[in-house]
This record gives sequence, C-alpha cells and structure tokens, in this order.
Amino acid sequence: MSAVIRVVLYDEQYRDAFVDFNTQWILSAFGSLDAEDRDVFSHVEERIRDGAMVFFALDDGVPVATCMVNPLGGGNWEICKLGSSNEIPHPGAGRKTFEACMEWATSHGAKRVLIVMNSRFTAAIDIFRRYGFREIKSFIPDSERHDVAFEYIV
Repeated sequence: MSAVIRVVLYDEQYRDAFVDFNTQWILSAFGSLDAEDRDVFSHVEERIRDGAMVFFALDDGVPVATCMVNPLGGGNWEICKLGSSNEIPHPGAGRKTFEACMEWATSHGAKRVLIVMNSRFTAAIDIFRRYGFREIKSFIPDSERHDVAFEYIV
C-alpha cells in the first residue's frame, strides 16, 4: 500500500468496486442482499443524478474503500453503502470516504445526517459516536438488518 490514499468522486470506472465491496460485506454479514441493495447497485448513476454521491479511496489508482451519501429531502441525508477491499490493506481509507460524504452532505445543505445500521457492529457505532452522531431512540426499523439509527445535526 502506498503512503498516500486519495479520495475521489464517483467515476464509472470504479462502479464495480462499489458494488463488489458492498456485496461482499453484506453477504458475509447477513447472507443475502435485500431489494434496496439491488436497487442501489442497479441505479447508482441515477441516484447520483438525483443528488447522491459515491466516494472512493484509491491507493495508486486502485479502489480500496467506498461510501455513498444520499439526499432524503427536507435537509436530511443518509450515509450508506460503506464498503472496503478484503484483499488490499487500507488503514484509514474507509474513514476518509466517510468524511468526504459528511463534507458533501453539509456543503449541499444537510441539516441532519442519518446512518441506519445493525447494532451488532459496535466498532462502527463507536466511530460514528466519535464523529458526533447520536442514537435516535424513536427509530422504527424497516428491515431485519437495520435495528438502530444515528443522526448528526449540522
């Protein structure tokens, strides 16, 4: 791994890395993709045209991590589809794509940034809390995979 990780905006040449990193992670953690996953992976470019953005951390031009931020309307944005390479070491690369998503959302009018996830991923929860995210106690899950939500008020 090189000493410099570079974060870039979505480019079609990295689309497969976005889908592959996230698919591998979801399958290893939950065993199957859900309809929302398939929809996102099939319509990345359309979501970007609607205001979303996907960031990639590159090591010598090779994607090693990715993260998506998606507008939900009313000043609400969601950070989702954070995935990384299982084959290339990438310390800090996921954090850099996450930070790029936060910057994108706030620079595009976010008043609140949301993360919906599973509570068994305590290391990720600790990281999100360090960035100022707070659990939403009134969250009602819309899938079996997601049982907790966090928000960051801008």
